[in-house]
Amino acid sequence: MAGLKLHNLMSLLLILFAFSSAEELLPLGKHSENGQQMEYISYIPSTTEFYNDFVKPELPLLMKNVLTDINFPMLNIWTDEYLGEKYGNLKVRVEQSKKENRSLKPKHDNLKTFLDAYATNDIYMVQSVLNEMKDEVTVPLLLNCGGFQKVLQDSVLWLSNGNTRSVLHFDDMDNINCVLDGQKVVLLFNKAQKQLIEANGFMQEGSFSKVDVDAVNLKKFPKLQQVNWSTAVLDKGDCLYIPHGWYHQFRSSDARNLGINYWFSHLWWLNKSNCDSTEIKSGSLTLEQLAVQSNNEQVRSKLLSKWANKETVSNKEFFSEISKFDEESRIQFLNIIDSNHDGRLSWNELYSFDIGDYVLQTLSGTSFKQLQTCEGQYQSHSYEANHEKYLRYMQDDM
Repeated sequence: MAGLKLHNLMSLLLILFAFSSAEELLPLGKHSENGQQMEYISYIPSTTEFYNDFVKPELPLLMKNVLTDINFPMLNIWTDEYLGEKYGNLKVRVEQSKKENRSLKPKHDNLKTFLDAYATNDIYMVQSVLNEMKDEVTVPLLLNCGGFQKVLQDSVLWLSNGNTRSVLHFDDMDNINCVLDGQKVVLLFNKAQKQLIEANGFMQEGSFSKVDVDAVNLKKFPKLQQVNWSTAVLDKGDCLYIPHGWYHQFRSSDARNLGINYWFSHLWWLNKSNCDSTEIKSGSLTLEQLAVQSNNEQVRSKLLSKWANKETVSNKEFFSEISKFDEESRIQFLNIIDSNHDGRLSWNELYSFDIGDYVLQTLSGTSFKQLQTCEGQYQSHSYEANHEKYLRYMQDDM
């Protein structure tokens, strides 16, 4: 009898242990009660409003149902049939698991091959907009002026049959993410919670957490129980602005899901002269008209971040930040940047100089004199040629 009681007690303990374990291993966003629904607006703000109220203070913005009444052809005509017929022979990048796994290498298939397979396979497409598609890809109006048009870095298409889950991560660039079909749920965590989010199991190379977003183990990631977040629900026609450095995690609904996002280097100053007094209300540009800029703009953004709250920058301050130049090159370079030779650099001057020259000098040791005398040779020398140096440069505390 005593043995039976002991057996029953052990069984009860095992059940309780299994129950408690199951209670702990909940999806991210349900692992605690610290979340709240994100507020939203139902219009696309002017460029000035967008910059002053969201980009400058680095606050996210949810814009609901803002693509349905503007010139955004992808919203309705980009069916699988249309994409397959018009672009089916183009090569696209295909992820091999709908639950993001950064250790898996993507494959490349014809778009038509992917479209024939993705409804039943554990795959999804992540592809920068191809040149052949750019005349159909509209850029949100608020990026058409103010300097945003000079820092657009990439535009990426995402297509799945639903139930995709990203890792919890942050990006170095600003991001506007729009849903063209289906639904996405995004968890947003303020960058001010860096110490909590990165306390356990965070991969600095890649900027992502190793937490299982489907089953959060609070014993391995105890600090996540303390973090707060906002939940943004994106339906067809909605867009979300995610500032650089904000942690976030995407999850798509269980149905066809088509989205596009626009990456741009964070803008530290708005050039209002680029926008007329009434702002830009119509005349949307396409990616073909508004070209993606050099990745060197990410270097400019990081360099200028040091003076984010200053009206101007003294020549002395800038001189000290380009110590990787030889002295003669620093003087010559600064003399060109300071176009009115007043000893101070305005934001217009800081955003006008050739960042390519700066990158070449910093990464490859090319002197300013060489840049001037061998202009043709060095123009063809992009930052990708020194990609490892570039990555180290971007990770350094300058």
